Amino acid sequence: MKNYLTLLKNHSEVLYEHSLRVADLSNIIGSLLGLDEDILYRLQIASFIHDIGYIWFSEKALAEHMESLNEKEKDPLISIHLKRLEEMFFGNVLMKPYVDLALNHHENIAGTGHFKKKVLTLEDNILIISNYIDENIVLSGKQETENIIEYLEKNAGKLYDKNVVNAAIEALKIYYTEFDNGKFSGLALKSKTINLRYEGLGKN
Repeated sequence: MKNYLTLLKNHSEVLYEHSLRVADLSNIIGSLLGLDEDILYRLQIASFIHDIGYIWFSEKALAEHMESLNEKEKDPLISIHLKRLEEMFFGNVLMKPYVDLALNHHENIAGTGHFKKKVLTLEDNILIISNYIDENIVLSGKQETENIIEYLEKNAGKLYDKNVVNAAIEALKIYYTEFDNGKFSGLALKSKTINLRYEGLGKN
């Protein structure tokens, strides 16, 4: 796993850090929901690889993609990066549970996501919301945490699982607002738990 993280880091420091933050946030949300270690580990690995399909794109293409995150569902890069993710691990039985989870990070329970899936697991919802939060607070740099909370509350039960939304709002406050009192002001947040479990993944 560590090799894949290194590959992502060498291609895009921004996406590498994003993936680590999504892993952190997913872990916090899962912990608040009382999920066991096996599920938390599955979320962590899926978070690490969810955007690895972007390594096939140039820095310019990635920059343009990040500029239009609020219109991302119309972006052809969404479809392509998911396809590349699936192709990258095709036939890898050990990675299949993580890939299946990672492929759903652009879905919602209304069935209006990329693959139009309506039946989503608790884990799916956690990764979906974690990715949404970090994309809009950090990657786009356009949203304040208060706006993200308002959006999540408005769409609880409509686009996202209500229990996951409640836990995600608490996790968001824990993970982001202690840095800048509720507003992202350009600071590139670093993964706070990078040295806890990630270093041991090199043996897998």
